Amino acid sequence: MDDISKDYINRITTYNNVTNCGSSTPFWDGFKCISCSDPTPVFNIATGKCDVCPDGTVYDSATHSCE
Repeated sequence: MDDISKDYINRITTYNNVTNCGSSTPFWDGFKCISCSDPTPVFNIATGKCDVCPDGTVYDSATHSCE
């Protein structure tokens, strides 16, 4: 995950065409800004798609993370 974050930061500083999405649709799927909700509430930055939490974890809507 650290490598993905570093790659994103590098692209932001290197290119001027990086899209920053708003809070209602915070995730970029490669084509447009989207939001994720049940049954796939988690955005997978590696695939650019909404996904489910890994086995053995559940989605916590307060923290927006799998715990």
